[in-house]
Amino acid sequence: MSLLSRKQLRSQDLIPQDKLDSITVVGLGGIGSGVVMLLATMGFKKIIGYDHDTMEEHNFGTTLYPESWYHHREANMKATFAGKIANNYGGDNCEPVMHAEKFVAGSHITPKAIVCTDDMLSRKLVYEEWLKLDDREVFVDLRMDALTMTSITITRDSDVYMNYWFEPGGSGEQAPCTMKHTIFCANLISGIGVNQIFHYLTDRPFYQYIYQGLSPLAQEVKDFYCGESIVENNTNNLTEENAYANTNSYSYN
Repeated sequence: MSLLSRKQLRSQDLIPQDKLDSITVVGLGGIGSGVVMLLATMGFKKIIGYDHDTMEEHNFGTTLYPESWYHHREANMKATFAGKIANNYGGDNCEPVMHAEKFVAGSHITPKAIVCTDDMLSRKLVYEEWLKLDDREVFVDLRMDALTMTSITITRDSDVYMNYWFEPGGSGEQAPCTMKHTIFCANLISGIGVNQIFHYLTDRPFYQYIYQGLSPLAQEVKDFYCGESIVENNTNNLTEENAYANTNSYSYN
């Protein structure tokens, strides 16, 4: 058995491999670079990405893209770098389809999607395009500034997105793209976002709203969600207290 064939050995019993089909990531900068790396390592077979920005020298302090990929005479598109990182971590099992263009109305989006752009209007646009899918599954919005981060996760049957969306400039959570960021904050929120995808795929309960502060370390969670199968079967007796005693066979190793 080759090294690559054993890559998912420790996670294949935790994650149903047939559900790792395709996923869309909109925004391939600080958070997006970590998200793509984790999704590729996790075993997603196809990762579709969108970002029309170029990598500037100051961006390397908050992304996982190595400085060696930067060339002064080339375009240095974030989408190109995201494709490389997907290939590096996903190998032959992952097909990255990265678009060096802005996500607009009508752009292709998959039933599983993650948005991590740097403005609220573009986030809402991606959400609205996802809503048009009859087979939509899960949508995760990841946000951060220097030392705080937020994750909003919605599903077809539990959509609380607009409870946590605000007009540009309408909340202290709004952070302009020029704001100071930290690489550890970007990596933590990308991990939380992919963890939310994992919880959805394995039908585990999760919180749809997660706020994490790093200075001091603090967390706030809201909107406990018990899983798609619970909703479909109308068995609404699952609570935060007994949730982890009622998860499926993928729950524990």
